[in-house]
Amino acid sequence: MQKSLRRFFLIRAIFLGLLTVVGSVFWYAKIAAETEWNFSNGMNYYNKEEYVETAQWFRKAAEQGHAQAQYHLGRLYDSGKGVILKHNTT
Repeated sequence: MQKSLRRFFLIRAIFLGLLTVVGSVFWYAKIAAETEWNFSNGMNYYNKEEYVETAQWFRKAAEQGHAQAQYHLGRLYDSGKGVILKHNTT
């Protein structure tokens, strides 16, 4: 009885561990797809020269760590397109 109970808990722990790993993989894939989607939307608006919308989508992707979105958002700030520039006077 004791041996079968230990085996049951061991199998249960392994199963729950595997579920956690699989769930993490799907979560990461979802976040990566969402980040790329945000960047793609930004590029679509950029091509239409709708810079306010472009900046919003690039900002979403940039906050999620998308390097190209960070670069392009910086370029928008540099050119002043679609963003409000706040100059620090101090």
